[in-house]
Amino acid sequence: MGNLPKFVLTTDVNMKHSKIIRYSDEVKEEVVNAILNGELLLKEAMEKYDILAELTIIKWVKKSQSKTKTIDV
Repeated sequence: MGNLPKFVLTTDVNMKHSKIIRYSDEVKEEVVNAILNGELLLKEAMEKYDILAELTIIKWVKKSQSKTKTIDV
């Protein structure tokens, strides 16, 4: 399912050309679920979904986990 949409923005900051890639919520959810379910390792997910930085996925996983935590009262 690596064909889900992602958005690429280009910027020119201080004469350095860089790309900012925005991934859709569907891609983020699919990647996080695949990793948490043990279907893919981090490097495999990066390759399958063309994600350039490990930190991108790590942030998605942490954000997902923080959403699912419950507070015991």
